[in-house]
Amino acid sequence: MHLVSEISEHIHVGINVGINVGINEQRVLDALRADASLSAVKIGQLLGITTRQAERLLASLREKNLIRRVGANKNGHWEIIK
Repeated sequence: MHLVSEISEHIHVGINVGINVGINEQRVLDALRADASLSAVKIGQLLGITTRQAERLLASLREKNLIRRVGANKNGHWEIIK
């Protein structure tokens, strides 16, 4: 019974990820897949957005439980959760 519940939840999450992730959020996820150590400043430079916009996108992805920060700000990295 738990397996069916877990599979159903996984499918539901996958559908919501596709619907609820905006274009810039997807671009941030793609950048983090390429380099998990990127900072908000570097993400902003790569995507041509301000650092503040990059910080908001990272915060939004965190709230949606799509990413998490592992380690300290200076020497940590981002982990994509799926």
